[in-house]
Amino acid sequence: MATDPAGPDFPHAGQLAQLFGALQAIERELGLLDRQVSGVNYWPLIRAVMLDNLSRRLGLLELPAMPLPRRAMRQLAPALTHRTHSPWPVPGRFDTVVAPFPRKHLRDGRRVDVIAERAISDTDLGRILVLEWGDAALVASGEPAAVVRSASYHRALAGLRAAPRLALLLGEVAAERAKLDGALWSAFGIGCPLSDAHIALRVAFFAQGRELARRFLRASGAGRLIFAGGHAVSGLVAAARDCGMTTVELQHGAITRLHPVYHFDGRPRVPYAPDVLLTFGSFWQTAADLPAGTRTAVVGSANVSRMRAGQGARAPGTVLVVSQRTIGPRLFADAVAIAREAPQWRFIFLAHPGETASDYRAVLAAAGGKPDNLRIAAPGEGIYDLIGSSEVQLGVYSTGLFEGMALGLRTIVMAYPGAEHMLPAIEAGDAVLARDSAEAASLLAVAPRCASPSKYYAEPVASIAATLADLRGAARRQPAPVEA
Repeated sequence: MATDPAGPDFPHAGQLAQLFGALQAIERELGLLDRQVSGVNYWPLIRAVMLDNLSRRLGLLELPAMPLPRRAMRQLAPALTHRTHSPWPVPGRFDTVVAPFPRKHLRDGRRVDVIAERAISDTDLGRILVLEWGDAALVASGEPAAVVRSASYHRALAGLRAAPRLALLLGEVAAERAKLDGALWSAFGIGCPLSDAHIALRVAFFAQGRELARRFLRASGAGRLIFAGGHAVSGLVAAARDCGMTTVELQHGAITRLHPVYHFDGRPRVPYAPDVLLTFGSFWQTAADLPAGTRTAVVGSANVSRMRAGQGARAPGTVLVVSQRTIGPRLFADAVAIAREAPQWRFIFLAHPGETASDYRAVLAAAGGKPDNLRIAAPGEGIYDLIGSSEVQLGVYSTGLFEGMALGLRTIVMAYPGAEHMLPAIEAGDAVLARDSAEAASLLAVAPRCASPSKYYAEPVASIAATLADLRGAARRQPAPVEA
């Protein structure tokens, strides 16, 4: 029987699905996907941050707000530290440009790009130019056969050029924001959580990034861009399309019907969406209503496959608690309560990369210390190493929960806002829902394992280039639409 995300099994959690549904209704009513500021379709650039901010304002999630000046400095700082790694001049001609996932993962004590490493090493993709973020990232994911340049300088320069253009955009932005403000007040009783300056900065940054990226992408001669993560908001993906390149996104995390980057009710055409999305498994191809025009293919996961092959002995009675920065404090409080209710189990709390583990240690100290069977993962402990040694995992929503399911962990989902992301797995019997700490403690010994791990994470294909060629061939063989 399907679980109603707004029903009694999901206390409070269904509100997040309702919020996203209402936001999409406003999107359709105002035609937001087609609206522009200075020639830029601004809504795809702010859709995700809009949902995050509304969720926080309505008390559903605890996402910490970052002030606009600090956000701007995160873009500008690399201009000083990574100038020597500018992508200009482009060193020769290339077949493929790869923009990896910005955040690296700890695996076997090393920082590794577990998303793009397979593409970077695929010799069938021809000569590859890698656009990395920062010096540390260059060392972590560089391949001898690839030429690596820093994308940080490009993003920082786009930010510097965007700043003096903000004043020119504020009038158009204010008119658009007024429309949003009225619709949001009517639907939620709160106004637009993003300021005129915030929206104008995103538009200006995108436009400048797009203009700059066109220069080095054209000079590269490449016919395709393969990217992972939030490169679309920097203008890189739009620039690639301007240059006639095929744009290919590598799945980097969970795709669900609550993900504002991927799910669009009814599959409308979405500006700046990729031509192709390459997924970990077949499940993700239909997990959300992807934008019209985005085709999908399964390429599997070399990272999960490697872990399956090298899996050692698990530590019986070990529970990995996988945090998420939007619900971390609440989840941590429950982890402490569950550990006290189940003293025979050992618990490891893994803070999200966007959180600080020391904050949780301070919480424990203020509360008089932690239970003896609970510890906070050290900075050198990565999620993959902890998945490999645990028996049960507990969280709310996270890509790590899906990876743990695929690697044999039994899974408990706490019924907080955001748990709707895990609803398909719960309905399939691959995870179980717990409404409070007492119920979670009672489920530790009986929580289910995933019955079909390969639907989430298939074995990796032999060649990403061959998969893309097959996809192009299939598209050519499709009959042309019949005109009405």
